[in-house]
Amino acid sequence: MKREAIDAEGEATRYAPATWELWERVETPNRYPGNEWQIVDAGEISLGVIPLVPFVTGRRVGGSWRIEPPLRAAAELQIELYQQESGLKFLKEMCCYPMLSGNGVTPDKDAAGNAAPIRVGPKSVLYSPMDSNGRYGEWKFIEPQATTMRVLMDDIKETQQQLRELGRQPLTAQSGNLTTVTTAFAATKANSVISAWALELKDVLEAGFVYVAAWIKDPSEAEIFVNTDIASGIPDDRGIDALLEARKNGDLSRATLLEEMKRRDMLGPEFTLEREDERLLDEAPGEPDDDEYSATNVTPLRPASNQ
Repeated sequence: MKREAIDAEGEATRYAPATWELWERVETPNRYPGNEWQIVDAGEISLGVIPLVPFVTGRRVGGSWRIEPPLRAAAELQIELYQQESGLKFLKEMCCYPMLSGNGVTPDKDAAGNAAPIRVGPKSVLYSPMDSNGRYGEWKFIEPQATTMRVLMDDIKETQQQLRELGRQPLTAQSGNLTTVTTAFAATKANSVISAWALELKDVLEAGFVYVAAWIKDPSEAEIFVNTDIASGIPDDRGIDALLEARKNGDLSRATLLEEMKRRDMLGPEFTLEREDERLLDEAPGEPDDDEYSATNVTPLRPASNQ
């Protein structure tokens, strides 16, 4: 699909109607097979425009379609974390095998004059006889210190923390050592990023259905629902207290309270008001007649009057 630019004195002033082309790879004799493409069909798009609705969450590079992914820094940091963990694992393997050193000890030799192997470990005895000068030898193990491993482990912990923050950045912000106001403000800004993605997805889907409706000549309009109320990732139970107080004062219905609790993930996804009414009816004393009562006519619970 394309739209050719119409030039006027070397400048593109407008574009021609949208057209489409169908290319097919063909076999050519005396050449490598399938190395040429030919147009087998073409025509104008009846919509008059190219039905393309891009959905971009990253940053476009100039006017091109190259997109910088929003979590590219997190992906690159993941590679760095893998390299750090691999280096630490290799260092641990190297440090798990200390070497035995004999200082001032003459090794035993075999018939060829080579130093004979020494058996070390449990139930083994190593001797260090006195030399001609009256000095004794010394056996000791040579092993690297754990300082390097501790530094690498600290680096890995810091990298993991940075990776968590980068991955959580579209949802929330770092809350350590921040005041309550600063934390809430940062969380709101970060939450607006993924909310903006959701709103953009809604617009893109609706625009796509507009093209579909125009293609099939259907005058109806589609309305897409995309959840844009995305939690910021910071638990906050202060709002539920206000809801319970409003319910207690009679300013809020029971259904609205339960719906809000479900929206805040305080109730499971399988929760429904109809089934809850049925359960409340089952727990009520007595056995009401099914023809006279039903789950749909249960009166919602209301707080007792203060009078």
